[in-house]
Amino acid sequence: MNLRSIVVALLVVVASQASLAAGDPPVKPEAPTKPACPERLDGFVNGDATAKAIVTCIGKPASEDHNPDGRFVYLYKLKDNITITYLFDTNETLVRTNVYKTTPTPKAP
Repeated sequence: MNLRSIVVALLVVVASQASLAAGDPPVKPEAPTKPACPERLDGFVNGDATAKAIVTCIGKPASEDHNPDGRFVYLYKLKDNITITYLFDTNETLVRTNVYKTTPTPKAP
């Protein structure tokens, strides 16, 4: 193999590599997707919804309660004496939703 053949082979390899690199479109980072918010506050799916998704959909809870075992509860107070709670596991995944309606204590005469 002579020097001319080696130079031509190298040029072919370099040219093919350059054309492959130049032909690739730049990769755009995907925009973070916003979680789908249910129509009802008790519509979040146990085992699927996350604490972050619920805060994104509803907002910051009125209070939080963190248990020693790593589970925690978000509490939201709504109108008409309704309270809704969301229990999360240690992975911040929804375990259970509870809705409570309290009746106001009548005032003494």
